Amino acid sequence: MLLESRVPHTLGHMAAPPRFVRGLVAAVALGLSVQLPNRVLREAFAATPVAARKAHVATSGSIGQERMLRGTASDTRSLRVMRRAAESPALLDFTDKVVLVTGASRGIGAAIADRFAAAGATVIGTATSDKGAEAISSRYTGDLKGEGMKLDVVSQDEVTALVKAVTAKYGGVDILVNNAGITKDTLMLRMKEADWTSVIDTNLNSIYRMSAAVLRGMTKKRFGRIVSISSVVGSMGNAGQANYAAAKAGMEGFTRALAREVASRGITVNSVAPGFIESDMTAVLKEEWKAKLLESVPVGRLGQPSEIADAVLFLAAPASGYITGQSLHVNGGMYM
Repeated sequence: MLLESRVPHTLGHMAAPPRFVRGLVAAVALGLSVQLPNRVLREAFAATPVAARKAHVATSGSIGQERMLRGTASDTRSLRVMRRAAESPALLDFTDKVVLVTGASRGIGAAIADRFAAAGATVIGTATSDKGAEAISSRYTGDLKGEGMKLDVVSQDEVTALVKAVTAKYGGVDILVNNAGITKDTLMLRMKEADWTSVIDTNLNSIYRMSAAVLRGMTKKRFGRIVSISSVVGSMGNAGQANYAAAKAGMEGFTRALAREVASRGITVNSVAPGFIESDMTAVLKEEWKAKLLESVPVGRLGQPSEIADAVLFLAAPASGYITGQSLHVNGGMYM
C-alpha cells in the first residue's frame, strides 16, 4: 500500500509527532505493510532532531535505522525504521479510560480485565457474587486501578444500577467488554426449554442490556468501544451446543447492526471469537482426548486467555478506530 502525504518540517521530538506520523507509526506497530515514497521518509527523518534519532537507533541497531540516522532513506521502502518508536506500550495506552468487563473473575474475563489494568485503564470487573467481586478488587493494588462489582447480567435493574454507579464514580464507561456467559450443553433431543432460555438470556440478551446502558454516555463523549466475546461455535456450529451457537451467532449479528448505528458517533462495535482456549476444564482432559481435540487446530495447541485479551485490547485501542462491525477469529486456524 503506497501512502502519499506531506510531512510537516516541524516534527519536533519523536515522542510527540503529528497526527499523520502517529497514524503511520501505529499502522506499522500493528504489523501492517505501509510503504511510502522515499521523499516522505527523508522529510520525516530530516525533521526529526538528531538526538532523537540517535536514541532510537541505540535501542534497535538495525542497518536501516543507522542509515536513517545519517539522513538517507534511498533503500528503505517501509516504516520499519519507526517500529520501535511505536511499540505496544505506547500504542495500547489506556490511561484515563474506564473499562467495564463482565464476567471478570476468572479465565478469559480475568485476563482481559488485568491486561487493561496493566495498560493504565481503570477497570471495573463484574462477578455474580460479592465474594467474586472482592477477589477482583484484590487484584488491583498499587499502580493498578480498578475494582470488582457484583452483577447479574440477566437483571435489567442490576445493569442499570451498576452503570449509574460507575458513571457517578468514574465519569462513565469508555470501553465495554461483554464477556459474561454460560453453557448448558446437551443434544437438542434432550434440551429443556430452561437450558435454551438461560443461555440465550445470559449470553445474548445481556449484551443488549449492557450496550444500551452505556451507549448514551459514549455518545456524549463521542468515543466508545464495545467488544463482545463470541465463539468459533457461532460460525461453525457444534453438536450439543445449539443454544450456545445460536446466542453467539446472534451476538455477531447484533455487533454488525449496532456498529452501523453508532459509527458516526465515534463508537466502534466488534467481537472476538475464540477457539479452544486453555482453561480449568481443558487442564483435566486426558492427553489422548486433548490430542484428538488439537487435530482440528492447525497450529497444534490450545490458545491462551492472554491471547484473547490482546485481541480485545487491539480492537479497543484508539488506533483501531477504523475497524467496526467485525468478528476477529482467534482460533489457531480451526475456522478459516
